[in-house]
Amino acid sequence: MDSILDRLKQYSDNTIPMCMPGHKRNVSLPYAEYLSQLSAQLDATEAFGLDNLNMPEGIILESERLAEELWGTRRSIYHVNGSTGGILAAVYAVVGRGDTVIIARNCHKAVYSALEITGADLFYISPNSDGSVSAEAVELALSLHQNTRLLIITSPTYDGVMSDIAKIARACEDYGTLFMVDEAHGAHLGLAGGIFGESAIHLGAHISVDSLHKTLPSLTGTAILHISKKTDDGMVSRIESSSAMFMTSSPSYILTASIDGCVRLLCEHGAEILSRWYSLCEMFAQCCRSLHAISLMSGAARDKSKLFFDLSHTPYTGAELANILRREFGIELEAAFPTSALAMTGAGDTEETLGALADAIMKIDGKTEICYSSKSVSLTPPIPSRAYSACDARTALLKTVPIGSAEGLVSGEYIWAYPPGIPIIIPGEIFGDNTLSYME
Repeated sequence: MDSILDRLKQYSDNTIPMCMPGHKRNVSLPYAEYLSQLSAQLDATEAFGLDNLNMPEGIILESERLAEELWGTRRSIYHVNGSTGGILAAVYAVVGRGDTVIIARNCHKAVYSALEITGADLFYISPNSDGSVSAEAVELALSLHQNTRLLIITSPTYDGVMSDIAKIARACEDYGTLFMVDEAHGAHLGLAGGIFGESAIHLGAHISVDSLHKTLPSLTGTAILHISKKTDDGMVSRIESSSAMFMTSSPSYILTASIDGCVRLLCEHGAEILSRWYSLCEMFAQCCRSLHAISLMSGAARDKSKLFFDLSHTPYTGAELANILRREFGIELEAAFPTSALAMTGAGDTEETLGALADAIMKIDGKTEICYSSKSVSLTPPIPSRAYSACDARTALLKTVPIGSAEGLVSGEYIWAYPPGIPIIIPGEIFGDNTLSYME
């Protein structure tokens, strides 16, 4: 079977394009050298023999079938506008106006956008201090809202903490509630025998959304929406339809080819690639055991591919550590927080890249005196009181005020810390002293 990239090359080499896109795959266009650097010679529109991502029937559908075998799903749908598009599509497909939806408060902003569009009645679960969601909290929430249509949580979190998906799935089954996992940071889960951990679908979720580009060898913006084998044809059909609604009508073939290439690579060499990557992460963790001031967070509930450094016993903030690594070692971290920092590994890492990070961290740690101050900052904001739904608040008459004068007023917009895109306050919620203190 041809790959999508093979088909694109054949098409591009043998067709004169009297159609979009406007660059006409002419990488020799005067003064437009950027086109060749961006692979514009392979940038095509929907044409005979290339299939259509919004209604795949040929080569793209064949590729999606490979993904279904790889992750063990009933249906896997490719998305080229990231996990955000997949989340919007999935929520819109299964939730209607007035339906009860429970989400963990630390869900990504895409979840909030999706629920605002649907007009669902929204209730929250407070995550644990590490960002995980307990099955006990889920069971309590479901017992209080027994007609809940959908539960949504994030696992793994941005910094790699995983919840007990299997236990939460059983609680949802007991109450007849659909269970969706934002697994954007866990596309590698379930692969190569689950070496990094099992996928949400395998553990009992009905729907999950994975960003391939976050950890696997695929271009930025590529994702897959997975649907479990325990769902029915009607749900699959609705999600397929809504995926097309939230996808551009001109999806990128270059990005689609990237997904296809990644899936084929994993089918043929996934065990080798993930085993090597896992071993590199293990070796890095071994190196970190000799650190005395900086520490690498670990534990059974943590994804080993996320390197989350605790700086609470150092004089550094996360931003300061990130600046040292950038300035002195040419290393760019994923994120920096007040008392921690995150380095994200991926299937493309090598002994050289992780070795360079280990060497840099060891050198910085060796020059660092331990601080025994009790500095600690929660990454999970408090949940404000709610006066209106987000839908109602967004259509109200708004005014702008200084943040210092906001206490007691109702927010007319979202305020996020990004990354990881968890809301501090959403439209319709009241600014309280604890929210303002957290923001400061």
